[in-house]
Amino acid sequence: SERMFKAAVDLYNRLEQFTKDYIYERARTERNLADLYLVTKRYTESEKWYQYALKTCRTLVATNASAYEDQLAATLQRFAGLYWETQRYDESENLYKQALEIYKKRTLANPLEFESAVAASQIGLAGVYQQTEQYDVCERLLTSSLEIYQRLAAVTPSLYLPLLATTQTRLGNLYRT
Repeated sequence: SERMFKAAVDLYNRLEQFTKDYIYERARTERNLADLYLVTKRYTESEKWYQYALKTCRTLVATNASAYEDQLAATLQRFAGLYWETQRYDESENLYKQALEIYKKRTLANPLEFESAVAASQIGLAGVYQQTEQYDVCERLLTSSLEIYQRLAAVTPSLYLPLLATTQTRLGNLYRT
């Protein structure tokens, strides 16, 4: 995987001299490479590739925010996960907040598409607050996510009931603390 992802990034970089049409694909590939390094616990390399992906996504958002903001938010959220994994909670919090802000804005225009992303970002941010013993903030975020998943599960139970159950479990674990 690593070799293929890197080869693809190199090709997208070469294509950029002819057309900008592949910048989005490069961003996705950079993020996939960062994800690969994250799951293999190669954190320094993962951080480097998330930074590349973030820079590429910000370039895309500058050209067409409505088309690429959700990809920027997804990259921010996954990058925040790396920082959470490596116990860099301040940096994780900052990135989760940026992703959450984007998803909340997107939800105003398209609630069905982005409400679950709001809930997921809140859960990630809640994890940061739980680790830093800010339990009241953690509880508020998890409760908000629970309410979102309850609404979504009423419409699409097969997709959202598992997320609802997981969120209830997180709240239960928080109350045990």
